[in-house]
Amino acid sequence: MADKLTKKDLKDGTMLRELIKMFQTSHTQVSLAGLLTCLRDSEVVVPVKFKEEEGATTTLPDGRKEHTFTPCTVIGDDNGRYLIVFSSLDQVDEKLKADYKMAEMEFMQCMIMAEKMRDVKGIIVDAYTKQFVLKNDLFGYVRNIPSKISK
Repeated sequence: MADKLTKKDLKDGTMLRELIKMFQTSHTQVSLAGLLTCLRDSEVVVPVKFKEEEGATTTLPDGRKEHTFTPCTVIGDDNGRYLIVFSSLDQVDEKLKADYKMAEMEFMQCMIMAEKMRDVKGIIVDAYTKQFVLKNDLFGYVRNIPSKISK
């Protein structure tokens, strides 16, 4: 992975998918470090259901609207509950696209969200293709990785 990246380099999810594939092939510390560094700076697609009840939308002081939502979770192979995110929209299952709205979020925000959710053990990236599972106990490590995004 390059020493410096731009958000554009990561936008379509190709680099993230390639690093997941590389890690699944080699399972080395180097491939894991590259993957986690890319995840740290990536924006991902999160399936969500927006809450419709009164009070679920707040108007911020600058006029923007903030919506309350519930992200999609799945049960993993270990019977634990996981937040699911996708490297890009084309990795999302068609049924999921029909049942949920898709929100783009920074992966770092997804870690915070997963930590706040009761009984969530981690995050699954690209759950329906070449998936990568990041358990909550590695979130602190990811947070401490320096960003590769150049300003």
